Amino acid sequence: MHLLIPFASALAQEALQVLPSLALPNLERLLKRLTPQPPDRGDANTLSPPHERALAAAWGWRGDDGALPFAALAAAGDGVDVQSRAWGLVTPAHWQVGRDHITMADPDALGLPEHESRALFEAVRAMEGGRAAPAPSEERKGGDMPANTFVRWTPEEEERLAAAFDAGKSSAELAKLHNRSRAAIEARLLKLGKIDVSALTVQLRYLPKSADGAHA
Repeated sequence: MHLLIPFASALAQEALQVLPSLALPNLERLLKRLTPQPPDRGDANTLSPPHERALAAAWGWRGDDGALPFAALAAAGDGVDVQSRAWGLVTPAHWQVGRDHITMADPDALGLPEHESRALFEAVRAMEGGRAAPAPSEERKGGDMPANTFVRWTPEEEERLAAAFDAGKSSAELAKLHNRSRAAIEARLLKLGKIDVSALTVQLRYLPKSADGAHA
């Protein structure tokens, strides 16, 4: 078992003053069962967050800050020929900016309507060279994002996904059926309780929340 708690505290003086007297009995009992590893001394403001740095180190990756190839790995997992180009993972999200803090809402709860999702999709496609987005019925070609990349899941589509998964369809087959990436398919199956984290075949940027609100 590996336990990583990124951003569990802050460098603000208020937080540093509270830490010595903070009582966390459950965490203390858990830590006694684990073997401490060298701490991550990276700056809290780096482009690559600590959990990504830890995963990259476990995989033997080496790269500059913000240049770890998670996006290329996800694209390759979807069958895209990544070649030597630079890749990035972009997740639509809602940010609330306060005077002394910034909060990002769960991307899965963003609730983009289909016409806004499609407009965002087209904008991203334009940045890739102005090619038109393929219609849902078109076969996906190398380098193209699936047609439903930014389209919100509906209860009906989730039911079809669950039924096809129960019938033995693989994540790659389901991705083609739903015009979505394998990462999107496996994230939704995880959210629906059809698989657990150990069954993932692609690296997810974040873990979705289950129906009861807890992280899957």
